[in-house]
Amino acid sequence: MCIEIYVTSVSEPTKGCWIDANQEERFIREEIRELCQEDDHYIIADYRGFFNAARWVSNDIDEIVCAARLISDYGELASELICDNHGNINEAKHALENDYVGEYVSLTAYARSSIEKMNLPNEIVGYIDFEKMGKGHLSSGRIFTVEIDKSVHVFRN
Repeated sequence: MCIEIYVTSVSEPTKGCWIDANQEERFIREEIRELCQEDDHYIIADYRGFFNAARWVSNDIDEIVCAARLISDYGELASELICDNHGNINEAKHALENDYVGEYVSLTAYARSSIEKMNLPNEIVGYIDFEKMGKGHLSSGRIFTVEIDKSVHVFRN
C-alpha cells in the first residue's frame, strides 16, 4: 500500500514531490530539506493512501509517520478509527491492539459467534434472538463497531 504526502516549498509552490510517509521521520525530513534546499518552509499539500484519515492528520511529521504505520498495518480500518477518534492516533492504535474482537458480516453474526463459543445446547440457542442481542450489545455500550464495505468490525468498549 502506497502511503504518501505531497510536499511543496513555500518559496516555490510549483516545485513539489510525493514522499513515502511510511518511513522514519528523519528520512522524510531529509527529503523535505532536499526539496526546499535553503528554505525551511514547506507545505504538505496532499495525502495519498490515508483513506478518510487524511482530513484528521496534521502537518506534524511525527503524527504523519504514526498514522502511516498504523494504516500500513491495519489498512482502512485504522483510518476509520482515526476518524472516529477525531485524529487521535493513539486511541485508534489502542483499540486495534487491545479491543478488537473481529470482523463479521453483520452484528447478528457477531452475536451468534459469541453464543457459539459458550457451547450452549441447541434447545436453548434456538430461542435466542441474535439480531436483538447484537443491537443490545451495541446500544448498551459494551461494544462499538466500524463498518467497511460489507463487513462489521467489532471492538470491546
